Amino acid sequence: TLMTIQTAKAAWPQFRGPNAPGVAADARPPIHFGPNTNLLWKTAVPPGLSAPVVWGDRLFLTALASNRLVTLAFDTRTGRELWRTDGTSAGTVEVADINPGLAGSDPSELTVSSGALYFAADDGTPGGELWKSNGTAAGTIQVKDIQAGSVSSFPTELIAIGSTLYFTA
Repeated sequence: TLMTIQTAKAAWPQFRGPNAPGVAADARPPIHFGPNTNLLWKTAVPPGLSAPVVWGDRLFLTALASNRLVTLAFDTRTGRELWRTDGTSAGTVEVADINPGLAGSDPSELTVSSGALYFAADDGTPGGELWKSNGTAAGTIQVKDIQAGSVSSFPTELIAIGSTLYFTA
């Protein structure tokens, strides 16, 4: 499991950080942290002995998946896995491109319910709506265009209670 806490503002471009001292000069790490305390996000990752590299709003690490060394990229704000590669063209995958082109889909409100990841995203057509994913491109779909037409519903406050997903739109 990969967990991040908000600490340094600068890039962390290599093992043990800038110039390799293991110290972030501008960091104000929390006094208390743990599996459910002072976390920005947490996600399961394949096994490995990797030190994360932070560059801009991306976090990169290496791991062992299906007996191959892979590099994974995450969004530091949300923890969403953006891509992974084993260094080959065939082994490089994006989970889904919800808003093809230069504009991003701005996924937010990531919440797991009944084995699926639910989130708000903008595909550029109806705007911000409710989506779900099973971790594959084919399994990443818009649940519903809640505000039909060109108006966005902007679902927020997603919360799963039992097998029911609640949100505000």
